[in-house]
Amino acid sequence: MIQALFILAALLILALARYLLIIAVRWAFRFPKAALILCTLLIAGCGIYYQHFITQHRLKHLPKDLPIDDILYANEESWGWGPGGNETGFIAYKLPDIAAQAILQGGLAYLEKLSPGGSASGYYWHYGKWQETPILSDPHWLDNKQKREAMTTAATPKIANYLNSHYPD
Repeated sequence: MIQALFILAALLILALARYLLIIAVRWAFRFPKAALILCTLLIAGCGIYYQHFITQHRLKHLPKDLPIDDILYANEESWGWGPGGNETGFIAYKLPDIAAQAILQGGLAYLEKLSPGGSASGYYWHYGKWQETPILSDPHWLDNKQKREAMTTAATPKIANYLNSHYPD
């Protein structure tokens, strides 16, 4: 009985969508300039909303108490999905003067006491222990040659090495 109701509801939705599509096509042929303007506005609105959504998504990676609301640079790649999918990226945020002063005064202790950002599910709460830069104690930042040698202050950490490594080893 319930399956029949679901099928009936789906058929009604398809019939309604077909009816609305017929009305939209007739209206577009009757008023082509208005239809073009409306389509342009709809596409522009979708693009603006998408940019807003992406910005909010990127800001969720930060602690809630850190007053950052501007992204200077972002380059992210995602391929695949599900358990076998891969993602990597780099986001540079603009640190306001008030936050920079708080970090200068409080150091890493200030950053450690910030509450995690993101959703209630904890999806975005994946940043680790705060460290000063350059980070020399983490082998993910170093080239393979540098990993084989003893870590020294002469080692050059690189963002590309960190992004291209499987973390954690």
